[in-house]
This record gives sequence, structure tokens and C-alpha cells, in this order.
Amino acid sequence: MMSPSLFADAPTGDFSRTKMFDRANEQERLFGLRLDGVWMHVGTPDAGRRGEEAFLASGRVIPCHSGCAVRRDPQMCDCTSGNP
Repeated sequence: MMSPSLFADAPTGDFSRTKMFDRANEQERLFGLRLDGVWMHVGTPDAGRRGEEAFLASGRVIPCHSGCAVRRDPQMCDCTSGNP
């Protein structure tokens, strides 16, 4: 994730983000975390669907809209009736 302030004086048109990252690094504002999991591109509708399918197939818990934990399919949640 990047703060919009990183691009405050970015050039117009195409440009390399490397300059933005270098500046953030010089200001000690560049951080990263190691991901010990699966990384998937989800920048297109098809890729997003594949990512969602992979996540659902993993069996991990998904929080629903009111905070209860729903396994696999968030549409299976019955929070509105008080029975999550």
C-alpha cells in the first residue's frame, strides 16, 4: 500500500515508481513485510475471481459485514437474525 502523498509531485504521464520509492527510502518512510503465503495478481476481474476462488478453497475464515466469522461463503452468514 502506498500513501497518495508519495505521488504529490509525481510527473504527469508514464514514469517509473522507482524514483518515488527511492525518495521514500531516503526519508526512512519505505517499509515492507515478508509474505509467507501465496501472492496472486488480482488486478483484473478474471484474476480477482481466481484469487477469490483460491481463498475460498483454502478454508480460511472470512469476517462478514457485522464481524462474525463465516467459513468459506460469506453469503451463508445469518447475522441479521442474530444467529451468526
